[in-house]
Amino acid sequence: DDAIQLRWNIMPPVQRSGIRNYIVQKIISVSTVEGALKQQALFLNKLNLVLIQIVKKEWPHNWPSFITDLVSSSQKSEQLCENN
Repeated sequence: DDAIQLRWNIMPPVQRSGIRNYIVQKIISVSTVEGALKQQALFLNKLNLVLIQIVKKEWPHNWPSFITDLVSSSQKSEQLCENN
């Protein structure tokens, strides 16, 4: 969370993209496991907060497909939609 706020702009684009993709995939994997929303709520909440910080830095210039990606992922499962 703090690293995103303080160091995001000095990271190479490849590293930023890798972190962004990791956070998104982790959120998807935790959210799609049945019952994980309740069991891992604190962890998932932290991942969501990190993603929000990334979106604030990246969207719309470096992540123009964010809204489309969000809508698309929401259609995959009820649990993922609930988290989104």
